[in-house]
Amino acid sequence: MPGGGAALRRALLGAGRRGAGGGSRAAMAFGFMTRVALQAEKMNHHPEWFNVYSKVQITLISHDCGGLTKRDVKLAQFIDKAAASV
Repeated sequence: MPGGGAALRRALLGAGRRGAGGGSRAAMAFGFMTRVALQAEKMNHHPEWFNVYSKVQITLISHDCGGLTKRDVKLAQFIDKAAASV
């Protein structure tokens, strides 16, 4: 998937800051990560995570094939939807 790597690596940067309303930004980020983790577990596809307070960075890559796969794209689409609801 030429050019897709950078976009998928940026699938989510600081999504916890998007939310408004009740709850702290850190709690919103944690809730977001929980939703993504449950989906990743269903797919048996586990991303690399980096989280500090309300910032979340997710890197999607399939290590067994050394690149991106359709599963990465499918999980990225779920992540985008989950981020939009934060």
